[in-house]
Amino acid sequence: MSGEVRVVSFQALEDLDAGLRRFVAVTGEVLEAMEADIQRRLQLLEERRQALLEQVEHHREILDDEQNDELQERAASELKEAEEALRRLEYWQRQANEQYRIFRVHAGRLQALCATSAVKAHGFLERKLAELRSYTEIRTPSFTEPAAATGGVSRTWQAVAPCTRDELKRAIAEGRYQDAIDIAIAIYDIDPSAINGKPRYEPRLDCVGTTDADRCVLIGPAAFRRSPGWLASSIAHEAKHAKDIRDRGFPSNDVAYLEYEIAAYDEEIENADKYGLTHEEVEELRRLKHWYEAERDRFKAGHRPRSSDREGWWGPC
Repeated sequence: MSGEVRVVSFQALEDLDAGLRRFVAVTGEVLEAMEADIQRRLQLLEERRQALLEQVEHHREILDDEQNDELQERAASELKEAEEALRRLEYWQRQANEQYRIFRVHAGRLQALCATSAVKAHGFLERKLAELRSYTEIRTPSFTEPAAATGGVSRTWQAVAPCTRDELKRAIAEGRYQDAIDIAIAIYDIDPSAINGKPRYEPRLDCVGTTDADRCVLIGPAAFRRSPGWLASSIAHEAKHAKDIRDRGFPSNDVAYLEYEIAAYDEEIENADKYGLTHEEVEELRRLKHWYEAERDRFKAGHRPRSSDREGWWGPC
């Protein structure tokens, strides 16, 4: 084969990237519309239930007050019909609420897919487009760490120059969040070796961080809302997930998932001094750890979780 790379057109990759962006946007709009429609229908069911409750109460009052036997018999029949209608409606209302809970789980997973895998694919396409464009300008050899040295995952590493915490603070203040992530890993001596690639900033992420089954890590805006140490601790949290997934596999059930979270919070709390976390930040970590412990215990006891709004995502929110 010739050592020359011939670049003919970027259009196919650009079209694919645009299609991916449209998919994410349309998915969000569809889920939002479905959520609104479901809420409206659940509200109608509740209003109907309240109306039937009033009918039942009304017929009971008539039955208690009426002296005429014929009218009493008629009131009893109407009360029975209203109670049966109420029973049927409450049954279907429970079914609807259960299906809504299941919808929330799957919708959350789809949203997580858009926030992780779709974003990862977009980043991959961006990198490949940049690489192809660079070939048209200059041919420079690239150096990629062999897959054999990284457990089967090839990575291109970008060195971070020696930095200080003042530079980290400045990067955060200036909104250079990807630089801040890279600097935090360097100055806080975080081991990212289990992460596939390097942690990437994702502005659309609605939680602190997320790690997928491929050990790709995204860091969201919430990681930058406290101290620089909080950012570093959040990255270490996701690095712990990546290490556990590499060593033990992706959690196969709810209890395993919750125990992975508890282990990551334990590591954050144990290293609070290393990251210079404030008392309030440590207490927040303890609160989150306690929440996961309580949910784990409920699952082990055969109960459902107290909240379904944390399903479908991976990482501390």
